[in-house]
Amino acid sequence: MNAFSRWIGDQVRLVPVRHRVLLVVLLLACASDVTAPFGIWLLAFVGADWVRRDRIQPCVTAGGRLVPCLLALFRESRILLPGLVLTAAAALGAAIYNHTLSMALAVVLLLPIVLGASFLELVFRKEDALHLSHNLVWFALFVTAAGALLFTGVLPSSFEATRGRMASTFQNPNFLAFFLAMAILATLALRYHVWRPSDRLFLNVSLAVLGVGMFLTNSRSGLLALLAGIGVFLFSMAERRAILVLMGALTAGMVVLALFPEWAFGVLGDLLPRQESLGENVSQRVDALRFAWWEIRKNPFLGRGFYTFQSYIPSGYLPRLAHSHNLLANLWLETGPVGTAAFLVLTGRVVWAGFRSLRGSPIRPYLSAGLAMTGALFVHGLTDMPLMNPQVFCVFGLCLACASVAAGRPVHADRNMAYGKHGTNGE
Repeated sequence: MNAFSRWIGDQVRLVPVRHRVLLVVLLLACASDVTAPFGIWLLAFVGADWVRRDRIQPCVTAGGRLVPCLLALFRESRILLPGLVLTAAAALGAAIYNHTLSMALAVVLLLPIVLGASFLELVFRKEDALHLSHNLVWFALFVTAAGALLFTGVLPSSFEATRGRMASTFQNPNFLAFFLAMAILATLALRYHVWRPSDRLFLNVSLAVLGVGMFLTNSRSGLLALLAGIGVFLFSMAERRAILVLMGALTAGMVVLALFPEWAFGVLGDLLPRQESLGENVSQRVDALRFAWWEIRKNPFLGRGFYTFQSYIPSGYLPRLAHSHNLLANLWLETGPVGTAAFLVLTGRVVWAGFRSLRGSPIRPYLSAGLAMTGALFVHGLTDMPLMNPQVFCVFGLCLACASVAAGRPVHADRNMAYGKHGTNGE
């Protein structure tokens, strides 16, 4: 038994520290919305500890001095500075409006994920995108399997609360749908780097399982986000044949819609999930947007703090929606125009660097998947707010940081890894 324990310990020690941290963070993020913050805090703690021990290259270059180290970190990271501005905007607005709990959430949820994502951005190698994608697919399969057991009643669940839609460990089917969309895009990226028939078979089966999971969520916004993400992925990979087929299908659909409108709309209605509740859901989302903009117009320069939308819904209105069901409107309401602009700058910097680095990149599939996930977020955000969920928030932060690494360093593009006085980062 002791020999077996030592063998297990030796195998674990062979895995670089950054990969071990990533596995634990993904496990906590996928388990539940209660455990996800612990993963976020772990990521931030490890990053802060490495900065303290001079194991982040910009701090080593700055000689360990605080101000030069911070300036170097801001130059090297695309996420850190706009992320801190976003956090400050959310906390300041909450403090002014006396939303103490919201101010605390900005500190304990948003700030750690900003610091943790920045840490990964500075420590990860470009090839670590493969490890993240592989682990994300495995965890998504486990989440889908757990959801299927809950769905069929093998395991007890509060399934009735989701109106017969699979939510698994994500509590909300729409949040699960966006997570599965990210996992499907990661699976598509992995298919470009496997050659053995057994590996291709595994990935094809994974795509089928994750696709079934997406179908069982019955999420309209998730389905649209996935389709948009696949389109961005194919465009980024310059898959001319697939793009031509997609454009041809869209053109043919528009022609059919023009010639046979009644039949075409009937088919679309049959294909669209939960068509019986479509009118009710559209009405609720319009009301939610109207409530958000009413409050924003009262003071468009300050946010109200995280998770405060519900307090601005008129009394007596049902259901008590948790958010405005629109990414940008919700960001403006809760973080103000400064926070919204910071979020757009944060994602925009990564996307712009990613598109500039696509040509000739040895990890183009993973870079394309990261760009596709960002595109999927904004499409999903037209009618929902997936980042409200700490689990989605954590996983998307990991993927965005990995996409930034894949795009190359802003200053020293050839520095894929930092070497400090205590040894090699992440090893």
